[in-house]
Amino acid sequence: MSLAGDAGEAVGASIGARQAAALPASQESGQSVSGIGQGRVVELWSQDRAALVACKRRHAGLARFYQVRDEGLR
Repeated sequence: MSLAGDAGEAVGASIGARQAAALPASQESGQSVSGIGQGRVVELWSQDRAALVACKRRHAGLARFYQVRDEGLR
């Protein structure tokens, strides 16, 4: 994995931790205004973040494939 990927994942985890720690007293019960609990929001956010990182890796691999292929055609 690249250094940038590691840094992005670390920043994402850090942001999630700060958001969870910064809940107002009214939301400490784990229930938000929309009816979804804070724990579920964190769980879904983590899944979305993992999917985004995987997507980035797939697209980077595809871009590298075409770059190598195109360099071979020149």
